[in-house]
Amino acid sequence: MYGAVFAAYGRNGYENGRFGRPTSEEFAVNGGRQVNSQGGWIRWLSATNSIVTSED
Repeated sequence: MYGAVFAAYGRNGYENGRFGRPTSEEFAVNGGRQVNSQGGWIRWLSATNSIVTSED
């Protein structure tokens, strides 16, 4: 995990936060990058350079 996804993970408390521990490596999705975790997912969208999460 790196870049904007890692920064969002950090802002949310890393493994002690709402997402818990990652359950996947960062991977490509349509239009961005994503990491799955115990508490949901974090996705970076390249078109808007924004972060969305499973809780948004």
